Amino acid sequence: MQDRAKYALIGLFTFAVIAGAFGFIYWLHNNSGNRETATYRVIFEGSVSGLRIGGPVLFNGIRVGEVTDMRLTDNPAQVAAIVAINKATPVRADTRVSLEYAGLTGIASVSLKGAGASTAALDVKKGELPTLKADPNAGTDMSTAVRETLGRADALIARDWHAAIPGGL
Repeated sequence: MQDRAKYALIGLFTFAVIAGAFGFIYWLHNNSGNRETATYRVIFEGSVSGLRIGGPVLFNGIRVGEVTDMRLTDNPAQVAAIVAINKATPVRADTRVSLEYAGLTGIASVSLKGAGASTAALDVKKGELPTLKADPNAGTDMSTAVRETLGRADALIARDWHAAIPGGL
């Protein structure tokens, strides 16, 4: 009987440690996000490949929030991302928005860049989220830009090569 009591005590202790670890992680996760946030809608033209819910939002390179939702708009060429950022972040009417890609992994983050300190705050219509429009080329990742550049270079070389051959082909 004593052996079974020891095993039960060890099992109960193990269960308590595991439950405590999960409780600590839950507490840590919930308390780290208790700062006040402001919600904005960011409209992107075209693809936002690599951008995910939970992805970082950077203001001048400093993480200030995360992407909380993504959805299509009425215009099929646009994607709306809902972002929650720290209320102290100086988002103004002239804030520039783009996508940044982390190295070769292709993971994207929303990049906000401040312009002027004296610019007015964003215009907000009653009942709507403040809306920022991304640069038209914001969805162009590095690999797409390289493919387009190589395509133009290939066309230029092919045109010059055909022009250099006497009599043409």
